[in-house]
Amino acid sequence: MISKIKQSKKSKQSKKSKQSKKSKQSKKSKKSNKSINKYCSYYKTDINGKLNKKLYNSCKINKYCRKYKCKDIDFKMLLAKQKNIGFNYNKIIFNKINEECNKNVIDEDEDEDEKIINKKNKKCVSKTIKKIYKDNNMKELYNKSKECDKIICAKEQKIFNQNIFRQKQIHLKKSQRIQIKKNDLKNEVDIDLIQKGDI
Repeated sequence: MISKIKQSKKSKQSKKSKQSKKSKQSKKSKKSNKSINKYCSYYKTDINGKLNKKLYNSCKINKYCRKYKCKDIDFKMLLAKQKNIGFNYNKIIFNKINEECNKNVIDEDEDEDEKIINKKNKKCVSKTIKKIYKDNNMKELYNKSKECDKIICAKEQKIFNQNIFRQKQIHLKKSQRIQIKKNDLKNEVDIDLIQKGDI
C-alpha cells in the first residue's frame, strides 16, 4: 500500500516536471517568435508603405530556419560580437571595411543607372570580414553562419533575398534605384552582416 502511494507521488512529480519543462519551452518559443516578428516587421511594408506579405513571410521562414535548423546562429554571433569586438561592433566592422577597401564600394565608371558594387571590392569586403572574425576568435561561429547561409537555409535565404530585391524595384525612378544601391552596403552591414556575419 505504501509503495503504491510512493509510486503515485513519483508519477505526479514526473508529470509536473514534464509540464513545467513544456511550459518553459513554450515561453521560450513565444519569446523567440516575438524577436523574429520584431526583426521581420522591418520588411512588413514596401517602400510605398503598402503591406508586403510575401517579403514579411519569407523573412519569418528564413529566420525560423536560422533559429531552429542552424541552432540560433544569429543570436550566438550577436553575443560573440558584443563580447569579443564590443557593443559598437557595427561601427568597428564598418570602419575596418572602409579602411581596408578604400571606400570604393560603388564603381564610379559605370553609367548612372548601371552602377553596381565593384566585384573586386566585394571580395575585399568578404576577406576583411573573415579576418575580423578570425582575429576575434570567432572563426568557428563565422563558418557555421556561412554553412547556414549556403547549405542549411540556402533555399529560404535565396527566396528572402529575391523578395528584398523585388521590393527595391517597386515603383522606383532610376535616380531612386541608384540611391538605394549606394546605401546597400551600409544597410547590409547594419542588418545582414551583423545578424549573419556576412555581407
